Amino acid sequence: MPDRQDIVELTSVTSSPAPSVPSGATPGSTSDRTFLRLWFACSSQYARAYKSDDGTAYTGRCPTCHKCIRFQIGEGGTSQRSFTVSCR
Repeated sequence: MPDRQDIVELTSVTSSPAPSVPSGATPGSTSDRTFLRLWFACSSQYARAYKSDDGTAYTGRCPTCHKCIRFQIGEGGTSQRSFTVSCR
């Protein structure tokens, strides 16, 4: 049974702009930017949540419905790098 701490339910998500593309990178290119691995159970697809330029959060988007998810960075957080997410 999966650890419930790695599952995120998106119940109240608002529309927001897409995460910014890393400086010097083009969309779809590989870069050294830090990211979280997200499994969107609702669409059976993987996506990445990239660390913001100011280093305060990771932001990702569902590949199907494009809802935005934000993971705050702070004390007492987790060192986990992969999460299961559901937009439904």
